[in-house]
Amino acid sequence: MRWRTGDREEEKQVSPIYPWDHMHRAAKETEEQPHKLLPLYETPTRRNNQSVRVNKSFSYQEIQRIKEDLRDYLEDPEKYIRDFKGVTLLYDFTWKDVMYILGQMLTPKSKTRVLGKAAAYGDEWLGNESVGKRKNEISALPTGNQAVPTIEPDWDYNTAKGRWDQSHFLRCILEGLRQAHSKPLNYGKLADIESEEKEAPGKFLDRLREGLHRFTEIDPESEEGKVILRDRFLTQSAPDSSCKLLKRAYGPNQSLDTLLQPAQTVYYGREYEEKKERQKKKKKTKEKAEAFAMAMKNVLEQPEKNA
Repeated sequence: MRWRTGDREEEKQVSPIYPWDHMHRAAKETEEQPHKLLPLYETPTRRNNQSVRVNKSFSYQEIQRIKEDLRDYLEDPEKYIRDFKGVTLLYDFTWKDVMYILGQMLTPKSKTRVLGKAAAYGDEWLGNESVGKRKNEISALPTGNQAVPTIEPDWDYNTAKGRWDQSHFLRCILEGLRQAHSKPLNYGKLADIESEEKEAPGKFLDRLREGLHRFTEIDPESEEGKVILRDRFLTQSAPDSSCKLLKRAYGPNQSLDTLLQPAQTVYYGREYEEKKERQKKKKKTKEKAEAFAMAMKNVLEQPEKNA
């Protein structure tokens, strides 16, 4: 079985050095062209119990599942990459399927960047694999542009060579997704992380660490990361904890452990006061119930005395 690119003419070879314009044009073209997801499936033949890989269209449920799995790349790139890898292991995607998914789930700018980074990784891989090899062996290996083509390649997915090309293409795309992902410092997202009602200070600090890791490139364990965490812990803790910390003139120059101690004191003190208040209310309720019972008893006994 031979896979063809159709009747369209092959585009001329592009420069191997980061073909951004070409990548952008290719990304736009694949978004505009209608395409159904047609992954490959093993189908048995009558010849020697062999099987071939043929296209089979997705069901509506499968398409919806992929859309559910692959959320916003820019919102949570690490999760997107994990889920994308999982989907490619679950389904046998062709080049066209992968390009279609990227076009649907990524912005044109992000897709262009991913394809460029993937091709650059392909060149880097070629350089590493070329070490110690003969010239004829090196010439058999694909360049970055050949590994990540921008027009549909003539890969035969029923041959070992075609399967290798498909696998190498996916390897480059995954690396492109990783390298294209950059997280700007997003104070807005960090500012949204506030201490919840009845949340322990330690758990709140863990959520701040997770947010710093998710929304920025800053390591929470670095000095810069610790300064940001201390500042956010001071200003976004529960009001009573924040007031106590500021009243003691604690600032971002203190260690996180130093800030955590009074916050925990306030938290557990708050729990103690709430417990006392609950016990007080319970006692009052009990006293009222006893007083009511006594009053009812007196009312019931009064007619008997009169009699």
